[in-house]
Amino acid sequence: MTLQAESSRNLAFPAEISIPTNVSVHRLVYDESLVEEWTSLLSAEENVRLAEMKHENRRRSFLMGRASLRLMLSALRGVPALDIIIRVEENGSIVSPDTPWHISLAHSGEEAVSVASLQRVGVDLEVVSKRDDDLLGYITHESEFELIDPLPLERQEKLLLCWTAKEAVLKALGTGLRRSPKSVRVIRVDQNPLRMCIKDVEGHAWDIALERRGAYYLAIATPEE
Repeated sequence: MTLQAESSRNLAFPAEISIPTNVSVHRLVYDESLVEEWTSLLSAEENVRLAEMKHENRRRSFLMGRASLRLMLSALRGVPALDIIIRVEENGSIVSPDTPWHISLAHSGEEAVSVASLQRVGVDLEVVSKRDDDLLGYITHESEFELIDPLPLERQEKLLLCWTAKEAVLKALGTGLRRSPKSVRVIRVDQNPLRMCIKDVEGHAWDIALERRGAYYLAIATPEE
């Protein structure tokens, strides 16, 4: 299910995106006129955290991420966004303990995306921009790049695509980048639609749906069936 957001300037990803059908997705695009409304959705603790953030980009990302997550869970549960409980675990993963859903969120540039599923799920969103080639050795093994290389993309985009896919898996695992991207390996790449299969250190396979939307790459990771 793909949720519809409440503003014409904050649309959910179009239905044709190749996301799993059992994953709900909510996207926000930054809109100065909605900042006050989004802030009103946050808990008292979240507003304290927001006020303590010194950098505007960090404040904006935090606000959009939490607002997107609350709007999505509010729609799924049919309760006010302020009634949603959101907690960050000791390992850094984000949970909503009074719901049955696994959740994940990502923010980059002017956008934020949150996802929910009854199975483990992770999401990453990255602005398409030039990255240091040294990152290639940090995130991939040579055998992985052999699988990615045939994609009809510039080298920098291949690197970013792999980064986005791996971070989505690491978020689904609850570790994020506290675990090395090399700890999970690309074992298959499909081009139509664009998907990857990644294996984690326990040997579990993850299906990653990938999409280029404007200036962003989106990756959603779920356990492979």
